Amino acid sequence: MDRLSPRTADAHEAIAVRLGLTDDDRAARIPSGTMPIYKNRNGWAHDRNRPTKEFERVRGTDDVEALFVHKNANHCGVQIADLIARPIAMHVLRPEQKNRAYADIESKLRRSPDGKVEGWGLKCFP
Repeated sequence: MDRLSPRTADAHEAIAVRLGLTDDDRAARIPSGTMPIYKNRNGWAHDRNRPTKEFERVRGTDDVEALFVHKNANHCGVQIADLIARPIAMHVLRPEQKNRAYADIESKLRRSPDGKVEGWGLKCFP
């Protein structure tokens, strides 16, 4: 595998090339429009995942590394994230809608000293 330069931008580019992303894939942006989806996912993969045999590793110099889990790996961490992410998203997007799953999850979230979840265990970014 080729070594990447220490620059994060170069790491993003190398990962995009390795995954065969098209120009349209690279142009797609997260809902806020602030950054390309693939760069956002690279960051999440780097920050949240640990290597296992199911992960594809792309490593560069200066500890620039991204890990991607293959969907067919059926990794338990991804399953848990999927089970938790949707109820939280629905709570944020439709707070008036009844959401029993979020009620269970909310009790596990970090709270402020006065008991608020918002801004502590639940952070929403534009």
